[in-house]
Amino acid sequence: MRRDWLVAAGLYLATVAVYLRTLCAWVYVEGSGELIGAAWWLGTPHPTGYPLYVLLARSVALLLPIASPAAAVNGATALLSAGAAPVFYLLLRQRALPRASAASAACLLVSGRTFWSQAVVAEVYGLFVLVSVLLLAVCLKARDAGSSRGRWLLLSGYVGGLAATCHLQAVLLLPSALGVALWRGRKHLVGLAGDTSRLLVGGAGGASLLLYLLVRNDIGPGSTGAVSVQRASCTITSRGLFIRLPLSCPRHRFCWRLWPGSAGNWPPSGRLFCCPPASGGLRWRGAGTVPSPSPCSVLPL
Repeated sequence: MRRDWLVAAGLYLATVAVYLRTLCAWVYVEGSGELIGAAWWLGTPHPTGYPLYVLLARSVALLLPIASPAAAVNGATALLSAGAAPVFYLLLRQRALPRASAASAACLLVSGRTFWSQAVVAEVYGLFVLVSVLLLAVCLKARDAGSSRGRWLLLSGYVGGLAATCHLQAVLLLPSALGVALWRGRKHLVGLAGDTSRLLVGGAGGASLLLYLLVRNDIGPGSTGAVSVQRASCTITSRGLFIRLPLSCPRHRFCWRLWPGSAGNWPPSGRLFCCPPASGGLRWRGAGTVPSPSPCSVLPL
């Protein structure tokens, strides 16, 4: 077992090295800039809010010796996503797969084009895969556990609750994963109610992370909230893609992807001005001065 932990550590370090070498150092397309701003200022991105990603990305980004918020959050995403390799390896070893096969499968998972592309930019999918694999591992352990089954069921429910705060796709995974933890055959139907209650208690603990959304977005349920005293309107420009979004920004400042719409002008040379809602939202200026009215936070990219 000690050798398996050493192999898992090696897989993680190798994955981190590759991801950091290929890391996106700027604000990327899709939801990248939105998540960078939400993580950096502990705000709330678009629904469902992704509190698990926001809190973990911010915590890890603070530990990185990187001045650029975009690069720091991207780096945090890479470190979190790389965790899928050792966890998947240990899951396969738990199921008695040969060491070489388990290591190869873990390498294939984290080196796949889709996973890799989402692991080196600010996105939630790498973390969601990590939490999903961890959920499957603890649910299988709960099914096979003996006297410690109750504790493993609580942990399974807790990780399932965390998965629900990471991405909405968890609703597709939770029934099957938690079903694996519960079902041990017809002979064990007597204790099914108690096992289910343990899962629910653990799940409530994990899902309690959703309270973050209420704390950090006091008067509106996220970026498309209908209840808001102060509303800002932000134009997100992403390589020629223009989307106009109403943003509920009660007190917190957000940084969103915003640069000239031509792909040839990327990455941007300039600054992103992140302003409180009272000053009119967010503004982009290539090399100009801070737009008025101020105050605005100036974020060099």
